[in-house]
Amino acid sequence: MRNAKFVQNLKEQLEGEIFPASLGGAAFDIADSIACVLNEYQGNRFEDLWIYIEAMLGYKILTYHDEAEEYEIEGQYGMEKGCNVYRQYYIDI
Repeated sequence: MRNAKFVQNLKEQLEGEIFPASLGGAAFDIADSIACVLNEYQGNRFEDLWIYIEAMLGYKILTYHDEAEEYEIEGQYGMEKGCNVYRQYYIDI
């Protein structure tokens, strides 16, 4: 797994990128989050990404960190608060 070219390329692509946080830590949700930003993993390559992520989660070499960004907007009923959550992924190889 650590020597796979796919994993090495993915590690380089993930460095410094910010992704929308998925609702959970399931492999499909993570793959979907990554594919939203890195278009090359949409379509035929999505399944490969999903399989590799599932394996990396199993071997505990893929981790992530969520960052919440709070905001206030003036809405119909006064000031409303909200939050955007962003995620960074790390591959430890």
